[in-house]
Amino acid sequence: MNQLFNAAGQSSLYPILIQAFSRLRDSWQGDWMGLNHVLKSCQDFLIAEHADFASSDARTLMACALNLSEHMESTVETDSEPHYHNRLHTADAMCGMAVLLEALKQEGFVCSEEWIAALLLTVTAHDYLHPGGANSSPQELESRSVKALDLFFVKHPISSVWRERICHMILKTDPALVGANHDKVAGRTFVMDLDWACVVMNEADILASSTDVFGPALGEQLAAEWQLKNLPLHAIVGTQQGRLGFLKSLRFSTPGSLNLQFPQHIASQVALLMQPVPSARLL
Repeated sequence: MNQLFNAAGQSSLYPILIQAFSRLRDSWQGDWMGLNHVLKSCQDFLIAEHADFASSDARTLMACALNLSEHMESTVETDSEPHYHNRLHTADAMCGMAVLLEALKQEGFVCSEEWIAALLLTVTAHDYLHPGGANSSPQELESRSVKALDLFFVKHPISSVWRERICHMILKTDPALVGANHDKVAGRTFVMDLDWACVVMNEADILASSTDVFGPALGEQLAAEWQLKNLPLHAIVGTQQGRLGFLKSLRFSTPGSLNLQFPQHIASQVALLMQPVPSARLL
């Protein structure tokens, strides 16, 4: 039985996503299951329990992702791991990616095994070696992840086409580029190509932070991370004002995120945060 994803009795994927995020946190606080286990659970959820990809290219991409996830676990220094950009965030993004891809399938958009495996590798690698903080120049931290990924590309016979696509998707996770990524696909029918894949990756990256259940705590964790890096916005990002600004900045474009009703979830949170605070009654 899949320890992260349990679809039994669920007609909607959103509760399955929330349950996966919750199970990750239970494990994070106790006996951490590890990124390798999370990644395998995502694969099982998307293709079949304990099955492997039929495509040799997909198997190679997935083998690289599993190799990287094992390395991330074996080399982590838990005492210095960033408050937000840590293995839990990577696991959140993995689960977000898996549920988005399943939601796309529900909407009739079946992705190839190669794209599924490539996206799982991308989500595993997108914040690899993230030191915490934010970019001081365009794609600074994303470029660091891409460069470090070369070591794993050498170990696995991944074609140059897929290597270039994965590196491109990682570079496009720079928060400053997310709006332009959504603009690029605006008005276009969904088909899994590089432009749409970048948007799927952007959405998976922030799904946990977009929920009312886990988002506020993640904002506080990001604030703590930024405070250690002396970033001025640390004083705002974890507050109600910061939360409202974050929610208003979000965009959801893929049929997967629309299936999960993320625009509606965001609208409800914004409306709640914008309600006037009752004034204290004088006794």
